[in-house]
Amino acid sequence: MDLKKEIKALLALRDMTMKELNDKLNESKENPTGAQNLSTRLSNGTLKYKEVEEILSILGYHIVWEKNVV
Repeated sequence: MDLKKEIKALLALRDMTMKELNDKLNESKENPTGAQNLSTRLSNGTLKYKEVEEILSILGYHIVWEKNVV
């Protein structure tokens, strides 16, 4: 799974830019970061689980853990 592509698809569905997402993420931070930093971290796969949860929450989604059926 390419997280950056998935997030960009969700952004497109919401008609939201990466900068707008980053601005919303920065609202609750003491040390805001730039949209390029977010994009780079998405590309490198270096986002923390908590950050992905926060991004998904902003976009109206959440993570669901399901047990595999064997």
